[in-house]
This record gives sequence, C-alpha cells and structure tokens, in this order.
Amino acid sequence: MVTEHQDYIYLDEDYIGSPKETFRFCYNIIDNYFSKKVKLEVLDLGCAKGEWIYHLYKRRKNSNFLGLDDSPILIKEAKKEFNKFDNVKFINGSAEDYTFSKKFNVINMAGVISYFDNIHHSLKVIRSSLSSDGIAIIFDNFNHFDVDVLVNYRNNKFSKSFEKGWNLHSLKTIEKKLLELGLIIDQVKKFHLPFEIDKKDDPCRSWNVKIDGEKKFMNGLCQVFDLDAIIIKHK
Repeated sequence: MVTEHQDYIYLDEDYIGSPKETFRFCYNIIDNYFSKKVKLEVLDLGCAKGEWIYHLYKRRKNSNFLGLDDSPILIKEAKKEFNKFDNVKFINGSAEDYTFSKKFNVINMAGVISYFDNIHHSLKVIRSSLSSDGIAIIFDNFNHFDVDVLVNYRNNKFSKSFEKGWNLHSLKTIEKKLLELGLIIDQVKKFHLPFEIDKKDDPCRSWNVKIDGEKKFMNGLCQVFDLDAIIIKHK
C-alpha cells in the first residue's frame, strides 16, 4: 500500500527514460526462466506509473501485461502514458485482496511487501494468481536474521503523519508462509548496484555506505540493508 504522501517519489522520477537498475535485474531473472519464444502473462503488483512493465514490454512485445496499484493518481498516469498499447492494462486496487480472473506465469512485486504488516494476504493473492508453471518475484529489503520488524515512521520534510514502507520481514517467515500456501522459494538473488548512490534531500531515499568493505544500502530511518529478489514457484 503506497500512500499519497509517497506518490511524489514516483511522480517526480522518469524511470521510462532512465530505467532503474532493478528493472534490468528483475528482467534478467525472467529471461533465465523463460525463452524469448514464450508468451508471458505478466502481473505487476504495485506497478506505480508502469515503468517496469514498459521496460519488459520493449523486450517481450508478444506478451500481455497487467499492472495493479492502489494509488489512483499513479494508475491515472500509467493509463495516460500507455493507453496506446492494446496488450498493456492497468487497474486500481490493493495487492492484499484483489481477485484476478486469469492466471499469470510472471508475477512481480517490487518494493511493496515492506508496506504490509501482515504478509499473508499479499502472498495469498500471488498464490491464487500464479500459473502452475509460473514464477513470482518479490524484490525488497528482507531480514536475513529470523526477526520480523514492523516500522512506523514520519518523514517530517514531507508529511505530518506516520507511514509504512520500511518493514523488514524475515526470509524465514516468508518461506514458512509460502509453504503454508503450497509455494516454495526457488532461489534468493542478491541485487548488486553497479554504481554508488549519494544522499538526497529526502532522507527516506536510500543511499550507499560501505561496511567492512561491502556496499550496503542505508536510509534516514538508520536502517542498513541489502536488496534481494525472492523467486517463488509452486511446490
């Protein structure tokens, strides 16, 4: 769930003209699982303005794409930008409870699960929407220790309210919840950023630090973390 206070992040960025490295990272995962001859049915949960879908569309034009986001502002922008593509659709709804009428062989959920206190609901949506031969990619910051951390924060520069968005769910908890739903983690891939990110004016935008010679991400909540992609399949 992205609140309207966080919409400014996505509205101000041009991820179409300047794709994020995470877009390439997640696309490469898909490329490793599916031949380019395979027609993909792609669902992007938390699609924002649809930039990741566009990144994938340029490489898999024979596929179908559906983006879901709970921000009507961002969905409006996505529809305006991509309404010329017949095989790209966008809907306004929540990744915690939306029911889809079809199955998808690729489900992407990037930077979304850290908004949820209870991850069971969004994982159920993935389970009910994933085709038997499909994969789901959850890309986010996770806790490699068996500790679940729920965070409320207030970014005083932009908001007067406390918000979500930086929860750290443990990989162990996610694995357990997936098994209950008949899903498994096929692999966990760590994201390596090929360049450095400096601090920005917004303290809730991540930057890079080095700890014991290893590059990490840090934010103004004093969190230090890695970014990983969890690739999920049916048992």
